[in-house]
Amino acid sequence: MTNCICVVGYGRIGSITAQLLRAKGIPLRVFDKDPNVIKKARSNGLPVYSDLSECVCPIAAVAVPSRAALDVVEFLASKGISVVDVSYIEDPLVYSDLVNQYDVTIYADTGLAPGLSNAIAAYLYSLLGGADSIVIYVGGLSYKPYGILGLVASWSIEDLIEEYTRPARARIRGRNILLDPLDHAFVVGLEGVGVFEALPTDGLRTMLTSFPDVDTMVEYTLRYPGHLAVLKILRDLGLFSDNKIDECPLPPKSLVSMLLEKRLPRSDDRVVLYVVVEYRGKTISMYLDIRQDKLNLKYPALSYITALVHAWFTIKALTSKLRGLVLPEYIGLKEHLFRDLLSWLKANGVNLEKRWH
Repeated sequence: MTNCICVVGYGRIGSITAQLLRAKGIPLRVFDKDPNVIKKARSNGLPVYSDLSECVCPIAAVAVPSRAALDVVEFLASKGISVVDVSYIEDPLVYSDLVNQYDVTIYADTGLAPGLSNAIAAYLYSLLGGADSIVIYVGGLSYKPYGILGLVASWSIEDLIEEYTRPARARIRGRNILLDPLDHAFVVGLEGVGVFEALPTDGLRTMLTSFPDVDTMVEYTLRYPGHLAVLKILRDLGLFSDNKIDECPLPPKSLVSMLLEKRLPRSDDRVVLYVVVEYRGKTISMYLDIRQDKLNLKYPALSYITALVHAWFTIKALTSKLRGLVLPEYIGLKEHLFRDLLSWLKANGVNLEKRWH
């Protein structure tokens, strides 16, 4: 089967990626181990398997939780299957070893952020001819600021909590440093979008290597004002800990993850992505601010936009001549590819605005 795609992980992102690819007439095989997910995929008329060894397509679109991503990608690469990965692993550059060892192509960080954010930053960098600073602001929020943490269950809850506990790699005045997401948060006003709390998060990833000449680079996750105080209370109570307490069968972080999975709303979300690049006194930004109801979606806008980017990269893996380890910032540096990505997003209801400051 030379033109089919395996979709590995049929959860919040993978199920929408599969839907988008299917709409393009691409033959699919879906892989997941959850019996309920398997039932859902079959009810949607998709061939679904629990054994990944049955992936016989040349390309796999991977959308699994971060804890499983590296093992899944390594297994697929060992079978000679190229991968488009939207999952989080600590350092996507380790995929270089798999690319060389198994002669496959791997697209890393192919979601909203990292992914689209990297591509936008690289495009603005090329537009200005360089950058003194690149700052990325991104948030998946509930449309209304009140409610449980101002959030919607639009992606992996385990990975959501990791954002609050994982040190964020950044570069400040030429020095690569680690920032604590809660201790280094601040309030920011974004023109035309609103006022938020901004928490440094680990989304720059390969950009720190790709742009060694940029003096300052940080990614911030956006939350509504008041969110930070609640998070600090949860952290100080030990509810983000992986260590079990006495007779409790679950570590606190797992329990919090389960509760959020059950209690967070599943719809009515808002996605903000705002990328600002400065160079030699000039400032340019590109941004989107999208609500689920404006797109008339049955699922969260964050899941949809992430899957849109994932699906675009997957189609490129099937149709383009890109080879090796493909990083999202590479797309932004190639204007024809970046414009193709923007056209795909626009055709599916997602428009980005560009602004000189």
